[in-house]
Amino acid sequence: MNSSSSMRTNPSTSCSFTVPSRGNVRGGLVQERAERPTPTRRIPPPPPSTPLILFAKWEAYGNASKAARTRREDLKHLYKLTVQPDEPIAVGRRVRILAVSPIAYCVPETPLGQYDTYDPHIVGTVEEMWRAENGAVRARVKNACKANTVREVEVELPHKIAKRREDWETEVREREAENGDFIDSGDQTLTPMACIRPMPTRRECLGNICWNLKHTR
Repeated sequence: MNSSSSMRTNPSTSCSFTVPSRGNVRGGLVQERAERPTPTRRIPPPPPSTPLILFAKWEAYGNASKAARTRREDLKHLYKLTVQPDEPIAVGRRVRILAVSPIAYCVPETPLGQYDTYDPHIVGTVEEMWRAENGAVRARVKNACKANTVREVEVELPHKIAKRREDWETEVREREAENGDFIDSGDQTLTPMACIRPMPTRRECLGNICWNLKHTR
């Protein structure tokens, strides 16, 4: 008798057949599993970086004519930074704009330095920055929100906000020690964060998935 198989006889037909031993079956399964291709697993892309919040006031349309503003690809808005951001603004930085409006517009007895916020659905990457004629810096942001027809915005900010991180942080500490919470940028005084009334989280822009959620709610 072979060690790897055994002979059995069927009494009704007097024929014999070979039954593989358990070792062969087990080895065959191992070999079959080894020959199967290993399934590939898709590695998801890294999550997008947390956007830098920019509190800014809507200033104007960035398009030359009303006809140009009706074309989706040409629609552009201009904003002006009103609050000192948590870190300097630079090309490649992902930002999110929260638009501000004075609370005094609705409540006359409120000081002019206090603001309400609303989400204009503008979140994206700073594509370029340049010095404007008035000495301030303009930052162009490509909007990633699919629920908004505004495809890009320009944000005007004090030129000192666009400095290198090391210089910016040093200057902020020095000016806070001298002037308290107000940061005098030379051509504009930015408002302290305490004067901003927060917006409900449920209204927050969700970037490139805003369009899908808009039609499924």
